[in-house]
Order: sequence, then C-alpha cells, then structure tokens
Amino acid sequence: MLEEKWALLSVSNKSGVIDLAKLLLKHNYRILASDGTHSYLESHSIPATRIAEFTNAEEIFDGRVKTLHPLIHGAILFDRENPNSILADQR
Repeated sequence: MLEEKWALLSVSNKSGVIDLAKLLLKHNYRILASDGTHSYLESHSIPATRIAEFTNAEEIFDGRVKTLHPLIHGAILFDRENPNSILADQR
C-alpha cells in the first residue's frame, strides 16, 4: 500500500518555491500551503491545498498563526513505529 506523502510550504520569500513545488509533485507529494504561498503557487498553476482548508481553521493574527494546529503538528510528530502514536491517530 502506498502512503500519501505531503509537503508543507509556507514561505515569505517566494523565490525558488515554484521549482521546489514542481520537484515535490514529480515525486508524488501533495502540497499543503499557507494562504500567501497557496496563492503564489496557484498563480503558477501548481496544485496545492490551503492549510486552512485542511485544518478547517482560518489563519489568525493577520496570518502570523497558520500552522499551529493539532492536525499539522500531529502529522509532523507521528511515529509510525510507535503503537501509542497509531492508537492516538485512530481517536
């Protein structure tokens, strides 16, 4: 079974992000992006999912808080080798 691979992109300096995104897509990654990065990727025809859409929570504090969400941190910290992580993920 192939696992879905995700990459989180949230950058203020957009130089180089298009090349990075194309490389990620070439390697079958799905892209999750903050609003500004998502808009930039979209304007270059790069498919991405907005973090707010993924978490069902909009950015707050004028966009300064966007990735601090249990779904994001849980995905980053998930340990496939740890049975407790697997049980927590199933909740």
